[in-house]
Amino acid sequence: MQCPRCKKEIEDNSLKCNFCGAKIASVCKDCGTINLITSTECSGCHKVLIKICSECGAANLPDAKSCRKCGIEFVKPKFEPKPEYTANKSSQQKVKTQLLEAIKNAETSIITISGESGIGKNLVLRYTINELKNAKLIWLLGTCTQVTQLSPFGYFQDLLLTFFNVNNFCPDTLQLKKNSLKFFKQDFPTLSNTEILDLLNFLYPENLDKYENIYFNKAKMFTIMKKVILTIVEKMKVVFIVDNFENIDGMSFDFLKELLQEDYILERCKFILISSIERPGMGCITSPKLAEENYTDLTIAPFSKNQIEVLINQYHDVSVGEDFVNLAHKISAGNPSIVEQMIMLHKDVARNGFKHIAYTSLDNIIDTRLTILKSEDMAAFRMLAAMSVLGSKFYPAMLEHFDNNSPQEFERIIEALVQHGFITQINNLSFEFKSSNIWKSIVTIMKNDECFEDVLNILYETLGIYKQSSIALLGYIVQKLKNENEAFEIWTLLMKQAAYIGDIGLYIIAQKQSLKLIENKNSPHYLKIKKNIYTRVGKLLEPIDNKAAFEYIQNAVMMLDDNEEYEHIELLGYLASSSMKNGNYWGVIECADSVLNKIPDEMELEQVLIKSRQVRPLLRLGNYGQVVNLVDTEIMPVIEKYLTKGKNTAVISITDLYETWLEVYFDFAEALSFQGDSRMFDVIKLIFDILEKNQTSDPALLCRAHLALALANTIKGDTKTSVKILDDILKEYSLDSMDSFIVSRWNFIDILNKFITKDYNSLYTELFNVVAYANNANDNFTKNILKTLLAKMFKDKNENKKALEILEEQVAYFAKEKIATGVLLSWYLIAEIRLITNGTQFALDIATKALDIAQGPSINNYYFIALYNKLIGEIYMAKQDFESAKVYIEKSIFIAKQFNLEAVLVKCYILYAKLFQELALPKSTLRPNYIKQALKMFQLAKNISIVNDHAYLQKLIKDELSILTSFCKLNGIILKKNAK
Repeated sequence: MQCPRCKKEIEDNSLKCNFCGAKIASVCKDCGTINLITSTECSGCHKVLIKICSECGAANLPDAKSCRKCGIEFVKPKFEPKPEYTANKSSQQKVKTQLLEAIKNAETSIITISGESGIGKNLVLRYTINELKNAKLIWLLGTCTQVTQLSPFGYFQDLLLTFFNVNNFCPDTLQLKKNSLKFFKQDFPTLSNTEILDLLNFLYPENLDKYENIYFNKAKMFTIMKKVILTIVEKMKVVFIVDNFENIDGMSFDFLKELLQEDYILERCKFILISSIERPGMGCITSPKLAEENYTDLTIAPFSKNQIEVLINQYHDVSVGEDFVNLAHKISAGNPSIVEQMIMLHKDVARNGFKHIAYTSLDNIIDTRLTILKSEDMAAFRMLAAMSVLGSKFYPAMLEHFDNNSPQEFERIIEALVQHGFITQINNLSFEFKSSNIWKSIVTIMKNDECFEDVLNILYETLGIYKQSSIALLGYIVQKLKNENEAFEIWTLLMKQAAYIGDIGLYIIAQKQSLKLIENKNSPHYLKIKKNIYTRVGKLLEPIDNKAAFEYIQNAVMMLDDNEEYEHIELLGYLASSSMKNGNYWGVIECADSVLNKIPDEMELEQVLIKSRQVRPLLRLGNYGQVVNLVDTEIMPVIEKYLTKGKNTAVISITDLYETWLEVYFDFAEALSFQGDSRMFDVIKLIFDILEKNQTSDPALLCRAHLALALANTIKGDTKTSVKILDDILKEYSLDSMDSFIVSRWNFIDILNKFITKDYNSLYTELFNVVAYANNANDNFTKNILKTLLAKMFKDKNENKKALEILEEQVAYFAKEKIATGVLLSWYLIAEIRLITNGTQFALDIATKALDIAQGPSINNYYFIALYNKLIGEIYMAKQDFESAKVYIEKSIFIAKQFNLEAVLVKCYILYAKLFQELALPKSTLRPNYIKQALKMFQLAKNISIVNDHAYLQKLIKDELSILTSFCKLNGIILKKNAK
């Protein structure tokens, strides 16, 4: 036959031209038939080999989704929309029935009632409470508002004010204490006198404390509240109602979570969470004690047009036609509270003899109604303005003398505002606006009215008379009146009250408000205050919002004087911790280096403890060589020297030192695993020995040890053992109750195993779910490595353009963050793709550069050194430089054998076999020897222990061996029977 490129005669059934190197034919991997490269399908099994575009006639790869030339899609892509929570909406009547059933259901603990503001959630609740009035239940109702968010322990404060049926202000706290001691001693006998006084202070705060005691005070307050709750629960079963759950304050949320840990509470209580945001109960609050069947989610649907018509007909004093019903349906979108405001506006217009007024939204309606109210009843308008400042729920008693109104006038105004549909009564003390959206609209309009400043001044005088449940409202009013100095004093006072009660969230809010007020003041006095605020807020934020914490602590560090060395070291510790959580690994290392520069050399243990803080960030950066050297030579010898003494030191307790030692070993094992060093198994065995010797029963530690072993086996290529370990972890431990990092690591190893075994069924969806989880868990390493592996999936599907787009984005991220493992992985996949799309030289440049980095002393990644040597060998094979290819393949084999990287070793042997097959293409006396060497390599690959249980590697060997067998058949070469 003739070569189509150089036109020289070559042997029949040749795969390649011996003269110009052009590829002539290919072997079908399914049936072994040799086909010319121009064949569109296999002549043996009819498998598609080339896909011809019907539009432009261009040839494409068989599994191409679109034409490489004209871009037309061969197969319409399947878009997988991001899963979103879709509520099962029901009518008010149906939700009433469902709520009754859920409360009676012994399995149900958490009930959510959701629906937009004004849809009728509280109406459903009031109906249910009335239906169950003889059911021997105590209903503990608390409303979360913008005001309770600025009140100490806000939701539970409101709950107790409602339960004890008292106002949110107190004229005389001294008299209250005298009157209340007897009551509380009688009804809450588990409370001591001090605890009773602290409880009263919680309702009407006046005691102050400092930042240093805030965590102790939080625990103290939780103890008091638990005693109160348990006393109530012992008398009767309880239903907690959290109205406007989306506005719950942080301390109350933390306490709710603690209550859900108590079996006794779960046996005797139910929790109803009412929210304007549609989301499932498990998305609101969770507990290890609760399963999916313990949640019931109810959502109220908007009214239909018929239901709106029925609602309108209930107003017998209003006569409207079909047009009004249609307009109500359109503007309200089925929200009954908006329909009600439309009816009220209709009545306002009719009462004043106005012509028809056009409107298109709730804001238009409220604006028009307030204009009419102002012209009709200025006293009611001003009162409504004052009420709007007090929040969506308010206690009107404090407004009794507002504008010097008489008691009779005050009653008239309240009644008028109720009749006008602006407010509604909750109980004998408190009222609320008809919906939170109506309140927001009223607030927005009132703030721009000319009377608003006067209203604020009167409120300032009124609120100052009483002891408030929260002085935050007073702070807001003073700020609006532009009295910055007094506002600063109020927020500072609130901060100290929050410290006494232990409300960390409110403490932070108060400090931020104070900081805003002195932002432009730079006297030494205010600079010291700023530094203290940055320091304290940063420390408190570090466990809950590390990004915000970093900024505050960084500002505090910058404001330190040179002589404040202790403070500097302490803050650098916080800065390192927040940097670690942010994924700023170099930031952690720099913080540690700064501290090391401040510690004398003779402080050996202190130096090593600081160095131990550098291990994990170095690990995340992929500097495995540096980690191994640091742990082996500097950290472990010193820690073990002090551990053998078996006693506490002035620096650290023996227990904490043991925990540090164990953490370093876990990181050491991970570094060795990712490095591809077979010592990883020795270190993991040592970890198991340590845990066994210390009779460790902590499931998190045991789980982490097994995960370390699973990862080591995955890197080795023994996916069967790794999968078994992962399965055993699921059987033995509850991952739901584990630290998020443990869950993320389990997911990571599971995905790696599927990539290694090419188990791509459903992997695409799994990959996105795992990446999303890693992102939520702040596990940037897992998130970005798996995003990079997504490119490998596209590459394996011959979707190289998509793969390169991902890889270019990822390599930029890894390079910016200086994460070596990510850079090496990205470059490896890029080089593989470029070998196909851009030719050998481009791929070789990338691979050799990456190999130099992998071999650097800080990184020294044996796994990637082996992979890159193999890849460079493959590139030289494509360049027909078989001598260079042989050198690199043998290097890869040597490293893979030395460090027991069995999966890499199998692929190296297969590549070496292909090299010998390439050498055997030209007719020569050495051909039989090359074939013999190729067969030897296949046999070596088969003999590696993991192959017996590795279907993908078995298929890889079989497919490549079948190509060699077909070549030998075509060329009359007889193989030994045991060669196949």
